[in-house]
Amino acid sequence: MKKILALILALVFIVTLCACGGTEGNNNGANNSGKDNNSSNNSNVSSEQNNVGSNVGSNVGSNAGSNAGSSNPATNSSGSSSTVTIPGLAKDVYAKARTFSSAKPLAKRNLNNTQYKLTKKKELNVLYYGGSITVGVGSTNNGSWSQLTAQWLKDTYPDAKINITNKSISGQGTFLGLFRADRDAIANKPDLMFIELAINDIYQKFTLEQSAALVEGIIRKVRKEFPETDIVIVLTTDKSRLGTQFKTYTAHKKVADFYGIPTIDVGEALNQEMKKTGKSWDYYVGDIVHPNNNGHKVYADRVIEELKVLLPKNANSIENHKLPSEDCVSNGIHKTQTITADKIEFEGGWKLKKASEHISYAGFTQGLAPNGAGSTLTFTFEGNTFGMLADIRRNANVDLIIDGKTTVRLHEKDATNEVERLVFDNLAPGKHVVTIKYNGPGYFAIGAICIGQQ
Repeated sequence: MKKILALILALVFIVTLCACGGTEGNNNGANNSGKDNNSSNNSNVSSEQNNVGSNVGSNVGSNAGSNAGSSNPATNSSGSSSTVTIPGLAKDVYAKARTFSSAKPLAKRNLNNTQYKLTKKKELNVLYYGGSITVGVGSTNNGSWSQLTAQWLKDTYPDAKINITNKSISGQGTFLGLFRADRDAIANKPDLMFIELAINDIYQKFTLEQSAALVEGIIRKVRKEFPETDIVIVLTTDKSRLGTQFKTYTAHKKVADFYGIPTIDVGEALNQEMKKTGKSWDYYVGDIVHPNNNGHKVYADRVIEELKVLLPKNANSIENHKLPSEDCVSNGIHKTQTITADKIEFEGGWKLKKASEHISYAGFTQGLAPNGAGSTLTFTFEGNTFGMLADIRRNANVDLIIDGKTTVRLHEKDATNEVERLVFDNLAPGKHVVTIKYNGPGYFAIGAICIGQQ
């Protein structure tokens, strides 16, 4: 009897082991491709940490930090070349789940510092940092939620000088938001900052882990520079996600909760308003996502309602916000480098030209474009993350190859003229080599190279 029991247990162990091995193999189901063409123009990227638009000519950065992630999971264990065709952005690249389990979340904070500056210092810098909804697309006659809430602040605190800056960009997600934070967020020295980027993250096809790491990077950048700054995360919705907590919504809320940052769910306010009035989506929103004046007013009313609660009656001093140690987070990007096209070394296969509208909308004036099919650029850098701001038209075909092993292919089926591309992330510590190979035939130009580190 004992021998039979032992035999059964052994068979169960073998079956379980085989099942685990099969799962691992399925996760690595990339198509094989030929050897990468590495006879390209070499261009080493260099920059001091957090220095935007620095010179190019030596290796980037310092140690990549304490990232415990291994090599990109799309790479075969044998080290042979593999190709992953994806819809616009790299996906499933995180080797482990994004967690905040190594430290306790901070207690929720009200907007004490904002109230102090409004009532005692009599001056406040307000920054709106979001996508097209915060730009005000769909609204007319100063009817956007950002304009309505700004006006409410001015009307409620008439004795204070309130400086309003809106650095939102249509289509902006947290990747672009992180890599322009030095220039467009920190440079404006915000006392109160509204971040509205979760809905565009879902359109960028970011995973929960990617979205969490990127929005956390924005928060840490701002808080390191200005520990007094109050931050509020605003969560919007669209027609297909009304009444749901989609994955990038969850990502932004989890990060906000961890840092003690208040969130305002204006998407849920719209859901509640529609149920209350019985009016249709089209009454409040002009398309699938951009509110008209009716919808923007619902958004603004909810923000104002929450501000009335978050702003204390009395604020007698400034209180710096605590910033959890970097040891408490797993995959966050806390150091960024943005190398603009004019700072990239290149040879005959490329040329500088005036930026297209898709590059210039992010504030870049030049683009680096290939002369023809087969043009390549190779960058050596040190960090966890590689991306770019580029104009990739629908009929273009571009390969991005990391360390000569894994290729992300952007082609006519998935290129959507988007300017921001997070391509490789959660890379192992150390130096990496990225080759950009233009295969033709459509328009392609690089506005900037983006490198991130823990």
